[in-house]
Amino acid sequence: MRRFIISIGLCAGLVGGAGLVMAGEAPGIDAPLKTNLSAPGDVAMVVGNEKYGKIAGVPYAYADAAAMESFLLYTRGVPMDRVRMVKDASAAKMLATVEELAKLGSAGGVFWIYYAGHGMADPVTLDRVLLGWDAEGGTAEMVKNGVSVRKLQAAAAKSGMKVVMLVDACYNGSVRSAGGEKLTGERVAVPESLLTQSGLEWAASAPNELAAPLPSVGHGAFTWLALGALRGWADGEKSGSRDGVVTLEEAQMYVKKRMQVMQLTTQTPVVSSASRDAAGAPVVTAEQWASPLSGKAGARLEIGPSDEALRGLWTGSSNAVQSSNAGTGQAAAVLTNTGSVTPWTAEDDAILASQEAKVRRAAREKAAAAQETEAAQKVRARQSAVASEWAQLEAVMGAPEQAGAEEKAAVAAKVAKWKADSVDVSGQKVALT
Repeated sequence: MRRFIISIGLCAGLVGGAGLVMAGEAPGIDAPLKTNLSAPGDVAMVVGNEKYGKIAGVPYAYADAAAMESFLLYTRGVPMDRVRMVKDASAAKMLATVEELAKLGSAGGVFWIYYAGHGMADPVTLDRVLLGWDAEGGTAEMVKNGVSVRKLQAAAAKSGMKVVMLVDACYNGSVRSAGGEKLTGERVAVPESLLTQSGLEWAASAPNELAAPLPSVGHGAFTWLALGALRGWADGEKSGSRDGVVTLEEAQMYVKKRMQVMQLTTQTPVVSSASRDAAGAPVVTAEQWASPLSGKAGARLEIGPSDEALRGLWTGSSNAVQSSNAGTGQAAAVLTNTGSVTPWTAEDDAILASQEAKVRRAAREKAAAAQETEAAQKVRARQSAVASEWAQLEAVMGAPEQAGAEEKAAVAAKVAKWKADSVDVSGQKVALT
């Protein structure tokens, strides 16, 4: 179990099935927190991409993935045969694993997807892409060896389960380091409207931010706080009263506030949803915010560190992180904030706004085209039906010996009206031809 010693006494409390959190220690997230809860309908894919073949590695991605797996198995209670842990996965492996698990899921269960590694935005589609271990080259080349978040979410959604995705990666081309050095490639902003397309997603940072490591605990900062929140640190964050359940809203509130307490200003965790408001913008519904991610009423979860204890964990640019480059001829480098970072600028804001406007405009045009197509199909169907009926009526008019006077008069009136007015379909005058 990873622990770090601090000089300030912490809150002590009972931990369900895992002993006590003692004063003077901050709880870690590595040792199993056994709650005896069960989630037999859930499935999960956990990916830790730490060693990349030809680009900088991602410090602590293995540890992050292992901690997530532990949470799922022992705290959430997902069956072991429904959890897939994948280290240094390729894009194909990630997609194949999701497709495999989609066949095992149960209605009412949760499909968990966790990823720690490199992310990048596709410069053509603007999709967010999770990079496989074999990514290399510039942006366009690297995204070819990655899988889009959208594709993974869509594959998981085919199971009919609720999809919950946690991503400890950034998409602005930065390395996971204190300084946020850039990978080779083009900086591409991801519009808000292109975020989550299926289910819920909890991401380490906004599209224009980096996802930082927390060397003092040996994890990504987001993963450490997020899993801590789900282990019980966020229980009662909203109401002030612990009830044994951690909701999405409590977890997000906890992580966001503690990053501020730690003065970790380089990232802001983001929750996004496939739900949309009347204007088509992404929105997280009240029901989604209230959805429980961990525990159950009365469960004894873990008590987290005090705010005082957290203040010393992040030292900003003084952090140095050992890069975990694989054997590619690159020397393992110590990544520090040495001025090589390309900061987010007003120009980047303009790019983001332009891309957002472009995506929204394309969405409106697509919706309008679909409506027009539907209306045209209805018109053609009505025209065909009317033409057929008209031919039958005119046949009756052409055979007076087979029709009575009243029938012929009714037919004549109907035909005359059609010829005079045409047919009204959805407010349009449709000529009969």
